[in-house]
Amino acid sequence: MASFVLYSTHCTRGGTLAPNAPSGARRAVPDFSPPQRLLQCQRLRSCLSSLERPWSMQNPRRLNIPTRAVITGLGIFVLLLLVFGFASNFFYFFERVDEDEVGVQFVSGRIKNVVGPGVYSDAGLFVEMRRVSSQAVAFSVSDAELITRDKQRIGLVVTGDIFASKTAPARP
Repeated sequence: MASFVLYSTHCTRGGTLAPNAPSGARRAVPDFSPPQRLLQCQRLRSCLSSLERPWSMQNPRRLNIPTRAVITGLGIFVLLLLVFGFASNFFYFFERVDEDEVGVQFVSGRIKNVVGPGVYSDAGLFVEMRRVSSQAVAFSVSDAELITRDKQRIGLVVTGDIFASKTAPARP
């Protein structure tokens, strides 16, 4: 019958137990002759080293990130997108109006101000800045039914483009 010896990954060449071996790593193995002990020690060491490695070291392609953290991170990202989408109705910063444009500032869908070229910012309830080209402004006027002096009914559609000159002097 073979006798058993406490064995750990800290074993020495002779198969004796190292004094600093942690108690959780000790194993009971048969007491073999010194060459067999060395072979068993090497086999057990390689087996235990693969078991003691963390998951991320066993499979280097897979990161050790908990599923709950991933779901929480995605939830926070979606929530931030929703908050930013909703909050964008309440401000605009550094909105640029070029030389050939006119800026129209709206508050709650109504025109607040018409501004010239420059950089503008505003914060408030439902504020918006729209840029309109001042080079050419298209217009269309229609009246489905118009009555003439002689009581005749006609339909009228007028369309056109208004071109503003860049060299035109500004009116006070």
